[in-house]
Amino acid sequence: MYERNDPLTSFRFRVRFLGENKDVAGFSSITGLELKVETETYQEGGSDQVISLPKGVSYTNAVFKRGVSGKELYDWYKKTVSSIYNKENLPYRDIVILIYDTVPSEDAQPKWQLILESSIPVKWSLSELNAGSNAVLIETLEIAFRGLRRHE
Repeated sequence: MYERNDPLTSFRFRVRFLGENKDVAGFSSITGLELKVETETYQEGGSDQVISLPKGVSYTNAVFKRGVSGKELYDWYKKTVSSIYNKENLPYRDIVILIYDTVPSEDAQPKWQLILESSIPVKWSLSELNAGSNAVLIETLEIAFRGLRRHE
């Protein structure tokens, strides 16, 4: 029997903390899901060939944007700031991004799960407050993470 293998769309996703069954928020976009192997070029003696040697892995910060609602993420950011001021342990969390091939519902199963390991919020911002505009208020949270893995 023929099974279709259509590409996943990028607009059907949910976000939650690892180990919890409740979604954290509805995001309109997530960017910065990137990891990169840093390399150093090296030319061997007696050879014209230049090779690249891996020297480490780097991650960009993930940027989560959404219309303002709920308070779990802002509370996490406040707890991070408080931990820094009080010289306490930082509240690292693992974040799960669930990616669906259908409209997310109670019984839908994600096709992909990306886990941002040891995440910490590093920047929170709110879009411009402008009484002359009818734009949606957007909350942005930038998150640094120490690892990215795909879990199926």
